[in-house]
Amino acid sequence: MLLSPPFSPTAPEYGATPLQPIKARILAALSLDARATFSDIANRLGLSRQQVKYHFDQLEEQQIIESCYAILDVVRLGYLYHRVLIRLADLPPERKHSTIEYFARHPRVGWLVEYEGAWDVALAIWTRSMSEFELALDEMLSNVGRDVADKLISFSAKTFHLKNKFLTRERDERALLVGGDVPEVALDELDYAILGVLTKNARRSYREIGLALSVSPKVVKYRMQRMLDAGVILGFDVKLNHQMLGFTHHKIFLKLANISSENVDSVIEHLLALTNTTCITKSIGFSDLEFEIMVRNSGELDGTLQGIREAFPDLIREASSLIVSQETYVNYLPWKK
Repeated sequence: MLLSPPFSPTAPEYGATPLQPIKARILAALSLDARATFSDIANRLGLSRQQVKYHFDQLEEQQIIESCYAILDVVRLGYLYHRVLIRLADLPPERKHSTIEYFARHPRVGWLVEYEGAWDVALAIWTRSMSEFELALDEMLSNVGRDVADKLISFSAKTFHLKNKFLTRERDERALLVGGDVPEVALDELDYAILGVLTKNARRSYREIGLALSVSPKVVKYRMQRMLDAGVILGFDVKLNHQMLGFTHHKIFLKLANISSENVDSVIEHLLALTNTTCITKSIGFSDLEFEIMVRNSGELDGTLQGIREAFPDLIREASSLIVSQETYVNYLPWKK
């Protein structure tokens, strides 16, 4: 497993890269559809296959595209979706990095983000029960608890993954939903093996996956389609280096004054319509709704929050934000590290 290097806002490799419109359109086309072939993207955008491949290769070489991965509905696999916000103690840089690396390598951690602000790290921990979550968290804290100054725990009821509209500012309210009231889907070892490959590299071909697992490409294609139809595989996304594109990634926590399904759905509908939103979570815990946005500057952030307050003047009780310095690790099947 490769972890992102420690974030340094002054490091030259994180300087903003002017993005050509053609590259922005290609990245937007890959969003939530990262297995799309170069020919498919070319047909959608009115380009040649060679053009798409050339720009895709450049984006990978520049490390703007960091990876492509499968988005899974872990709830359909029988897992609960817990999140833990962590404030670290005052640690030397090397100790801080080793502690974060420990969390990222834990087999129950499927997502790890580093923040600037009141909290340092957020973890997504997937377990089959509350008691299993308790054991996993106790194990982590028994190893690095001395490095943790404080923590907050919440539960994700449902999470919407949105297209990267911030790249083109085109309205698109399509989203992939993780969670909700959905049935569990039974999978076998081969299914999990295929998912293990796709969560690390979603663009591997049926042939490449088949060779890795000693099965035919037809079997891989059939199994993947079956998991797509069952809602286990929701889509395939592209992980971008937003600093290199000149964007700041913010996590916003909303506390509502009058919580009801109708009110929450109204706010979610508003957030879905924004062109800079990338993720929305209905949470149970220290906030009522959370969402993530990509902005060019603080003025855009302030304008977005002001727009939400004006749309729901009697509903938004409190809004707080953190800067996402980097998404260090993401794998929707962490026990297949």
